[in-house]
Amino acid sequence: MKIPDNIYMNICKVFQEIYKNKFELNELNIAEVGSRGKNMTCRYRITVQKEMQNVKFSYYDAAVYDAVYTLYKTNYSKFTLTDLLRVMSGDEKVRFYCTKSRIQKREQKLRDSLEKLRNHRY
Repeated sequence: MKIPDNIYMNICKVFQEIYKNKFELNELNIAEVGSRGKNMTCRYRITVQKEMQNVKFSYYDAAVYDAVYTLYKTNYSKFTLTDLLRVMSGDEKVRFYCTKSRIQKREQKLRDSLEKLRNHRY
């Protein structure tokens, strides 16, 4: 897979609050999103399935989300974990190494993060 020419990153203030866990579930949250002297307020509510309410998002999860979005925006409707790793690292040659007994730690971390993102709805 060739790494896309454009990499998409969500750096908006609301998304930063999500991965920094600065929000209340099922409550109206408010984020000040204005810039350059323009005051703007964004109101948002996050609801998740009961079994996922204690799950926290990290900066790593945000990077995984950005890689998935990049692939989506560049018309990759199907992709592998290795494709995600390549977009995240910027290295077309990076790959996971096979081990006989277990899944590599970084592969499991990527799987876990992807599963976490797949189970949440915003």
